[in-house]
Amino acid sequence: MKKTAFTLIELLVVIAIIAILASMLLPALNKSREAGKRILCTSNLKQMAAASVGYIDDFSGYFTPGLNTGDWTTYVNNWASLLYDGKYCPKKELFNCPGNSGLMAKVWNIRGYGINACNTKYYTGGGNSDGLMANCASGSGVWMIPKRVNVVKSPAKVILILDICQNPAAYSNKGDTDTPSSTYQDAYRHGNGLNVSFVDGHVEWLARRDYNIYSPTVFARFWAEQP
Repeated sequence: MKKTAFTLIELLVVIAIIAILASMLLPALNKSREAGKRILCTSNLKQMAAASVGYIDDFSGYFTPGLNTGDWTTYVNNWASLLYDGKYCPKKELFNCPGNSGLMAKVWNIRGYGINACNTKYYTGGGNSDGLMANCASGSGVWMIPKRVNVVKSPAKVILILDICQNPAAYSNKGDTDTPSSTYQDAYRHGNGLNVSFVDGHVEWLARRDYNIYSPTVFARFWAEQP
């Protein structure tokens, strides 16, 4: 029986077909992988929100302090540490967004997520105590004193924890939510958007095009004492 073999042209045609199929499939695979990270991030935020509710119940209705003492870059006894050390969250991995990478992922409790700490006045645009922290002074006592949950008039509208960029473990905006090069406050890791959990425990994905617009509708999500 005569043996047959691929000719060079036939082999090149097969390789070309494989390359075309790979180029068609890779975007779909990448999209699927990113969707998985987004789903896992959503799960993390739901568990952190549930843990925060447990902490609130145990501490007379107060939110976790954003920072217990010290400074974000030199001390890490923050809200994430309190939830983990207090056994409200069982795993450190919950505090690191699966979309994080590199240096941002190395310190578990100051990377990936931030609590709604201190934000610019909703109506007047002045001050910075309209988040969930009552003390927003700079220095060693920064963001130590939290508000009580009863100041949140609209739990389903006020953000509790959200995707955030490197170093800060708290969200403290000044009316600008889209300048990561200078403030490291936003983190659009999930399909050009970010995940946020609300005080009532539910989680939403916010598109960047909607989130970074300075308007009362978006800005009110951080304002605790809503009417």
